[in-house]
Parts: sequence; C-alpha cells; structure tokens
Amino acid sequence: MRVASPLAAGVSGLPDGNLKTSFAATQATWRFLNNDRVTFGELVVPLQDFARTACTSISAPFVLLAHDWSKLSYPGHKSREDLAELSSSSDVGYDLACALAINPDDGLPIAPLEMHLKTAAGMLSTRGKVEVAGHTDQVMATMNASASWNLDKPIVHVIDREADSVGHYRDWTEAGHKFLVRGDDRRVLYQDKKVKLSDVRRQLQDQGGFQSVGTVLHNNRPVDMEISEAEVTLYRPARKSVKRSERMSPEFRCPYVWC
Repeated sequence: MRVASPLAAGVSGLPDGNLKTSFAATQATWRFLNNDRVTFGELVVPLQDFARTACTSISAPFVLLAHDWSKLSYPGHKSREDLAELSSSSDVGYDLACALAINPDDGLPIAPLEMHLKTAAGMLSTRGKVEVAGHTDQVMATMNASASWNLDKPIVHVIDREADSVGHYRDWTEAGHKFLVRGDDRRVLYQDKKVKLSDVRRQLQDQGGFQSVGTVLHNNRPVDMEISEAEVTLYRPARKSVKRSERMSPEFRCPYVWC
C-alpha cells in the first residue's frame, strides 16, 4: 500500500486508478490484519524501528511523545458485539489510546509507538496484556515501556489538560520521567509565597519576562509567540476520586516548571 502524507490519518489507496486493483489490495490488507497469527506487538515493531532511525537525525536533544485518547463510535453497527461502555450505558464504542512520537525540530509526527484499544472484552494493546484503567492511569506504564524502545534520545512526554493531576505528577517525577502537561490555574509556592499561576504570569508580564520566539500559525493565521519560564512548587496534597470518595495523598513538594 502507498503511504499518505505525514499528517494523514492512515495509508491511502493505490494510485493507478484501477478500482479492481485497489479493492484487491484492500482485501489483501484486511486478510493480513485479520490474521490471528499476526500479533499487535509484531505490527508495531516496524514503527518502532522507523522511529529509532528517525531519532538519529533529530538535532534537538530530546524527542517528544504525545499521549492522547480518541473515542471511536459506530452508531448503527449492530453487528459489533465488542463495543465497550464508555461514560454511560448509552455511550458505547471503542476507546483508543495512542503514544505518538513527534520530531521537536519541526513538529511533524514520526510514528505511533504504542496503542491500546478498550473493548467490551478488555484492552487490545501493542504492548501485550494490559489491564483496563483510566486515561491518566495508563500513562505511567507507557512511560516505563518507552525505556525499552531505545530511541537514542531522552523522551519528553506531552499530555493535554486531562492529565493535570498532582498525584500523577509526583508519581512520574519519582520514576524519573520528563513530561509537559497543560495545567489549570492552581495555587503554588513561588518565591516563598503561595499564589496562583495566573498571578505568576501577571508578575512575569509586568517585569518584562516574556520573550519573543518567533511567528507561529494559530487558526491558520500567523501570530507572534512569547514565552516565559518560572520555577514553582506544588505544595498541596493530591486528591484522587475512588468510587465517589476522595483520598488525599501526603503533602509532597514537587518542583514544577510553568511556561
């Protein structure tokens, strides 16, 4: 099959315009992917091999690994018997988790290096047997597994606001992982004062601490991007919901760089 552009969702059809040939290629691919002798772990090996080669040409001293989840819905597909219950009994489908390697030099994707699919029968994974867990609880195992990929670059894990969890920050930090998470406004310890992150931002702005790093595209429009950096400490205990009850972790000071 022919590979599509780097930002496409997957491979594309054959370019010869012959519908019979394209359909035959699609059938052959389906038979290969539907073969029980071909495991998910074997399917991801070429992608990990490609990523190892790609990392050797990255000029940055690290490689990015983005963690994200997608809900796959198939309304009207009554023949699917393995649809999982997601948020409620009326919300069914599949839950796909992906760890995508990204080139920090240009922001382009390299390859998905690990994937999990939640079904009614459990989790299907390129890593082997994986237990069903919440999204953020899945991250640590992938972080630990990434050490076996031998990417020749330190990995910085990038996760959206769904992973804004102090308890998980502390677990990942203690395990030695590097990560970047888009967090909410919370109280932190900054210059021996307990303030909100928004107060830190205003103080940096008033002090001229933001520096221009060039032009980027935002909603397909060029804008000037400015960044600033400050070291703060997450000092409050973490809260974790367990069957509608809250469990608080002991106070633990965790260094936290906010951008």
